[in-house]
Amino acid sequence: MSKYFYLTFFTLLSLFIISVKTCRSNKEEANRLSQNQNTLMTEIDRYIFRDSLRVASINQLILDQSEFKRYKSESAELIKELEIKLKRVESTSKTVVKTEYNIQTIIKDSIVYKDTLKCFDYNNKYIDVTGCFSKDTVNLDIASRDTIVQVVHRIPRRFLFFNYGTKGIKQEILSLNPYTTIVYTEYIKLKK
Repeated sequence: MSKYFYLTFFTLLSLFIISVKTCRSNKEEANRLSQNQNTLMTEIDRYIFRDSLRVASINQLILDQSEFKRYKSESAELIKELEIKLKRVESTSKTVVKTEYNIQTIIKDSIVYKDTLKCFDYNNKYIDVTGCFSKDTVNLDIASRDTIVQVVHRIPRRFLFFNYGTKGIKQEILSLNPYTTIVYTEYIKLKK
């Protein structure tokens, strides 16, 4: 009889351990999906740093490999073309920026053979513009320089005045060109 008792006890103990692990896994998955839904529903936080540097802030999106292949197929193809195995990727980040700057400069005359051209050069730390106007044509060369700084940091949980654990991961993107606006950004962590 004691043999059956021990067999039943270990069977019930094994089932209990499996059910606890399953509940923990389901809770983690529910938390991940809740955080993803919150990330997808919130807008990008935009603010200005120092004089005129623009910063965008967004929470991370956590996807498993199959979700990443399904919803971010373009990024998955790019990773494949770079000959990187998707299972080795920890996270991806994509930022789209747009640079707008209104240029006002003096047009100078220069003579090339028999045609009269009006040309100008404009240079600053971020933008170089060279252009010439003739009777019915305009030739412009525009070069824009920008540096994007991305900082990924954790957001701690808080209780009263105490910080503990991790509530989420957030990405801060700083454009060092004051004429640049960050149009879109995403930060995806791949679940292992």
